[in-house]
Amino acid sequence: MKDPFTPEEINKAIKSLKDGKSVGTDETNEELLKNAPAEINEEIAKILNITAETGRHPKEIKYRYQSQERSQVH
Repeated sequence: MKDPFTPEEINKAIKSLKDGKSVGTDETNEELLKNAPAEINEEIAKILNITAETGRHPKEIKYRYQSQERSQVH
């Protein structure tokens, strides 16, 4: 990976989220992220960097993605 994700980039991305949107498959709304402590941006950056470096992601993310795929097939 050339440039790792930074907490500042995560913060900028979160702040750019539109208000009032419905939750996604992760059941997290933008208001929760926007009002979370700054430390959450560090943790999100760590997760994204590990995923980008290893090609592996937390099983919770994989499970939600697979569950969504299955529900779209049926």
